[in-house]
Amino acid sequence: MIVAKIGGSEGIDLDAVATDAARLISGGHRLVLVHGGSDATNRLSTRLGHPPRFITSPSGHTSRRTDAATLEIFQMACRGEVNQALVSRLVRLGVSAVGLSGLDARLWEGTRKSAIRAVEDGRVVVIRDDFT
Repeated sequence: MIVAKIGGSEGIDLDAVATDAARLISGGHRLVLVHGGSDATNRLSTRLGHPPRFITSPSGHTSRRTDAATLEIFQMACRGEVNQALVSRLVRLGVSAVGLSGLDARLWEGTRKSAIRAVEDGRVVVIRDDFT
């Protein structure tokens, strides 16, 4: 089985991804596609009046600030936009595809951190309501 991770940033060509996936599947490979959704989340959150925010850890890693509203928007973007767009392209190419999320049948679970540290205005702060 092949598991391929597709990024979610701007410029991902889902038509090309679907075409490549269909070729692999028609060649007899079993394939799982895992996709991101950061660009779709950014666009949707802006349209909904909840613009994306990002935080930087003390070590310099930048990530999305994911409060409860952003988590809901992320799910709408990934499950409702990106996943459906990819599945519909695969189906048009003759692939018997289904789209799932980590919530479906508890396919993917993780432990939420009770707090994370971030640098804001040159100071390290503790954030307790993040869903990253």
